[in-house]
Amino acid sequence: MFSTRALRIEVRRGDQVSTLEVQEEGALIGSGSHCDVRLAPDEAAVEQMYVEIMGEEVFARVKAIKPACRVNGAPFLEGKIAASAVIEVGAVAIRAQVVGRKDGASVGTSESKATTSPAVQALGLLAIALGLYAVLNNEQNKGIALAAINPPGVRALNAQACPQKEPEAARLLAEQLRAEAAIKRERAPFHPGDALDGAPLYERAAGCFALAGDSDASEHAHRLALELQQQAADQVRLAHVRIERSLEQKDYESARRNAEFALALVPDSDDKYAEWLLSVKRASMLQEKKKK
Repeated sequence: MFSTRALRIEVRRGDQVSTLEVQEEGALIGSGSHCDVRLAPDEAAVEQMYVEIMGEEVFARVKAIKPACRVNGAPFLEGKIAASAVIEVGAVAIRAQVVGRKDGASVGTSESKATTSPAVQALGLLAIALGLYAVLNNEQNKGIALAAINPPGVRALNAQACPQKEPEAARLLAEQLRAEAAIKRERAPFHPGDALDGAPLYERAAGCFALAGDSDASEHAHRLALELQQQAADQVRLAHVRIERSLEQKDYESARRNAEFALALVPDSDDKYAEWLLSVKRASMLQEKKKK
């Protein structure tokens, strides 16, 4: 089932206000050319923050600490953003809220236009009902098909033994591992695979904290490990929805990018789902070459 929600982002510079709609459930804001919402280089970092829809709310996570971000005047790093809240990035004021996706809108901003004909859309609905949808991708009549299996859920978290034996050494290592895992956690929304890398670091820190006799820190690290695993699973599911939508709209560049993103979050490269992602990536690359 495709998402019916999008993000409306308002950017205010003094008396000047610009509004755009990102037809996805997440948007990267910054001065980089790859960002969904572009700000000037003197206004924001290359990747300043990421906003996304979670449930019925908008959440934001700051990626660059300079320029500093504030919400309603208070320092801000991450959390829920009310529809009326103002995110201040230097002299720029930003508001983000959930809106309905425009009918036929393609992945990207509201200026994007869908090119899928009604006939193709009808065929797509019929194929989805049957559990199979194919788009021809080469002269040999091979297709990019929807996965016959669902994205993998949260995998079992293996216990990580602390390599230290002495409590004090274990505590020092635990604090180091926790700091490394925290960096992975901060990067996870923007760098695929960091959630998977961070989870075992937190879990090993939990084991070392336990050895050091700090049960509270151990429990907290274990909980963060589980949260990172859940985050990785959620990112794969979101990428899966975007891949299906991109294939329906014949947006092969987006399908390839999301397949590459999801591949970094599937730990087992021999998994059937990973094999499907790889086939989507390869077939989409062929389609991209044909358009050039």
